[in-house]
Amino acid sequence: MEHVDVGRAQADIGLPRRILTVVDRPLTWLLQANLRDQAFLARLEAALDQLGEDRQRVELVPFSPEVPALSFEAAERAIVCYGPSFVPYVRSI
Repeated sequence: MEHVDVGRAQADIGLPRRILTVVDRPLTWLLQANLRDQAFLARLEAALDQLGEDRQRVELVPFSPEVPALSFEAAERAIVCYGPSFVPYVRSI
């Protein structure tokens, strides 16, 4: 995996440097389907669709240790998780 320093200019003015990791696998967004704000979820999905991003809705049971079933091998993709109930799952996926 390649890392690119995109923060040299920020560091010059006292802001933290940012390191960007170049991802060499397809990116998939996992979106928590059972969010309270369904209108926001619809807007997020529309924005991702407009950008041509791969996305999937997954049902999460809050406070449950169960990891949602994926339609792909997690190791084959870079995954972005969105939703508050993902916090306990991130290491498991």
